Amino acid sequence: MDRISDLPKVILHDILGRLPDKDAARTSVLSKEWRETWFSFPKLSCCSHNFFNLRDKLDRFIQYVSKRLTRLHDQGLAIKEFKLMLDHGLDYAPASCHIDQWIQMASESGVEVLELYLPGNFAKRHYNLPLCLTEAKSLTKLVLREGTRLDSALLNHSLKFFSLKTLSLRHILLEDERIIEHFISHCPLIEHLTLHSCCYVYNNPSRGGYSNYSSTMPSLLRSLSLQGLQKLKDVDIQRIEEVYIDAPNLENLCYHGHCKVTPSKLNLDSCTNLRWLSLWNMRIPNKWFLEQCYRIPFLESLMLHSCSFEHERINIPGPELKFFSLSHCSNLKEVNIDAPNLLSWEYVGKDNPVISFLRISNQLELNAHYDMSEIRHNLYSLREFVQNIKPQKVLASLSLFIHESFSITEILGLSVLQVSSPPPSIKHVQLHFPMNMEARYFPLMNWLLSSCFPKTISFCLQSKFNMKAFVVFFYEMLMDKKKHGYYLRSWSKPCCWHGLKVVKATHLERTCENVEDLKAMLDALPESPVEEYITFGLELRNNVVVLGERMDRISVLPEAILHDILARLPEKDAARTSVFSNEWRDTWYSFPILSIRDKIIIGSYSPQIISKLDILIGYVMRRLLKLRDQSLTIKVFKLDMMPEHNKYMSHHFDLWMNMVSESCVEVLELCLLYSATYRGRPDGTEYRYDQYDLPLCVFEVRSLTKLVLKGKIRLNQSFFNHSIKLFSLRTLCLRELLLEDKGIIEHLISHCPLLEDLTEESISEQTISGIIIPAWSTKAKGS
Repeated sequence: MDRISDLPKVILHDILGRLPDKDAARTSVLSKEWRETWFSFPKLSCCSHNFFNLRDKLDRFIQYVSKRLTRLHDQGLAIKEFKLMLDHGLDYAPASCHIDQWIQMASESGVEVLELYLPGNFAKRHYNLPLCLTEAKSLTKLVLREGTRLDSALLNHSLKFFSLKTLSLRHILLEDERIIEHFISHCPLIEHLTLHSCCYVYNNPSRGGYSNYSSTMPSLLRSLSLQGLQKLKDVDIQRIEEVYIDAPNLENLCYHGHCKVTPSKLNLDSCTNLRWLSLWNMRIPNKWFLEQCYRIPFLESLMLHSCSFEHERINIPGPELKFFSLSHCSNLKEVNIDAPNLLSWEYVGKDNPVISFLRISNQLELNAHYDMSEIRHNLYSLREFVQNIKPQKVLASLSLFIHESFSITEILGLSVLQVSSPPPSIKHVQLHFPMNMEARYFPLMNWLLSSCFPKTISFCLQSKFNMKAFVVFFYEMLMDKKKHGYYLRSWSKPCCWHGLKVVKATHLERTCENVEDLKAMLDALPESPVEEYITFGLELRNNVVVLGERMDRISVLPEAILHDILARLPEKDAARTSVFSNEWRDTWYSFPILSIRDKIIIGSYSPQIISKLDILIGYVMRRLLKLRDQSLTIKVFKLDMMPEHNKYMSHHFDLWMNMVSESCVEVLELCLLYSATYRGRPDGTEYRYDQYDLPLCVFEVRSLTKLVLKGKIRLNQSFFNHSIKLFSLRTLCLRELLLEDKGIIEHLISHCPLLEDLTEESISEQTISGIIIPAWSTKAKGS
């Protein structure tokens, strides 16, 4: 027995709503009950290509749609959804009056979702949307795609879209430029707005339900202003030159510019809560872009696709940025990203920009799709591209596309890639390359593995690439080189990849144990255009020589041991390890002991000196930010400088003191002494140097065990009103300080319960007398 048919109508309608349109319609032939259920189903999706060949049966289609709508309307049943989608290239003018009736019945029946797709013949006519739709107070979603025209009568008509939350207008015609803004302004609850390449301006008078084109082609809408939309959350706009958006709760914006030649005008000043921003085909002024990054503090996802910038260098700050995509953006040579919470970064393109991450998360992964299809690409382009990513450890995968325009002749003549260092290591390489000549096998393999060391490498097995024979060659070369002595004898010097071996070969979930398994698996694969990959896991053999040198085994030691090694070296030698490799550079930047000793004596604000100071400031900031972003403790921070221009450096000192204080520093030494050599100017007058006011945050560091202050450092009277929390301090050294009050020293010492060593020397005269060492201070030294 058919028990499903006896279920309540609500359940049967829910079943139909979960089926594809064709399958749902077919239930009407199962029985009379199912036919009745189908005709009372409140969701109508009338797609011409699903039911009829309209070239012969347009009348039958009109009769079918009219019958369903009339039945629901006459019975007083709600029409929740009405979707009308017709085929391209046909003249639907005879059906326009019927479409008007359908929309009127749907509006009167409380329609909630209305979608119209009436492409017709683009060169002839468009359908005029009837004014009765403006009375649909229940409408929550309206989608108009192609072939629809909005009449200027809408400007003088009362629009009652009080419930509309989603509005999508694609490739529609407008009789007046103001219609879009007027339309949107009467949608107080709108949340999702899409305007796709539509907004054409057209002024020809209408004829019936359809309108004819004039001989003049319509022009694009030039500007759009969206104001007072408090509920708006999602906006997608294409090909409008000037856009102003006043939507404080906007979260997602996708903007597709008109062209990359002239800058678009996109005003987002009030969109401070934006979370996702996508910019396409847009000429971007660098200054504007940087301003938007700072004005949108909560931005989490940023996509730049086919954009061009005014300058070759861009800076991308994003404190909350988690996902970033840079795709086919021209005129870029340097990209600097300061996004400590970034998790995923994607690059797609043909250029070799320098990509630097100033602050990174431990979870950051960069996926690059590098297309070597230009004549300008050479043998060293791939290696240069990988090396331009700093730090290289973030490169998680590289998809490599090589085309015939790439210099194949140059590869075929290659014996060994002439490089002075081992290839950069990356996690994964995916190769797409037509391999229709056996003569290319070894040169390509030699070039690829001389350019980078992948931990895993995948080959695309699409039939157009003809990769199967090359895959077998690759496997045999790395597993047993004795069978290929011809290639080995052809090398003019040891190859940097000769120590590689295949650890594992997998396709889908199948693992190949030997070359016979690999050949059998490849032979069993059908010739298919579908992308499938075979993946090899690679590793270096033990005791191999890379470029004539023994492998670096120290770099693989635990970081704690490497830090202990650095701590035992002189400061200069420890710093020099950062140039050994990327691994040693990362180790140096995570080293928790910072000793900054600058011996530059500044006589004036010369550009050369200021430039050197800028380099020093950038270096210190990078190290401090690296430690802070990885939540690492700064054990020791020593600053020994002679900054004759404290006005230039003091705010940087303040920032550094705040950062080390927040990082629970244990030892802090600050020495700001001046050179005796340059006490006077050439004209006989004396320099006048400003004192540095030590920020009070230093005295809140509970982890501090040693504090050394030397030089022209001043403690002001606000010190008395501040809470001192030096509960762990055991060593205190004060030399040549300036105090605004003689009681500051006593006040400081009285809040150091564990103090063991005290050194005080050459404090200004008015504060030396009367210093009292508390009785609980177990050990003291004084001068």
